[in-house]
Amino acid sequence: MSRALCGHDHDSLLDGTWHALLGKTTFVNVGQSETAFHYAILDFEFAAPVPSQPSKIMVRVFPWQQEIAP
Repeated sequence: MSRALCGHDHDSLLDGTWHALLGKTTFVNVGQSETAFHYAILDFEFAAPVPSQPSKIMVRVFPWQQEIAP
């Protein structure tokens, strides 16, 4: 599974959705609203201390207090 982080799309939050699955890719867009500050924390884990693809990506989003992980 892969992840894509998108930014600056204010319109997608109108229905309250901050992520979507398209095939095997999860798209994340926390955007902003008029009333609350929205943000995401991405936590990457790597199998070794050398340049490589992450072995795990955890996405935590606020103010929803939700997370997605593989």
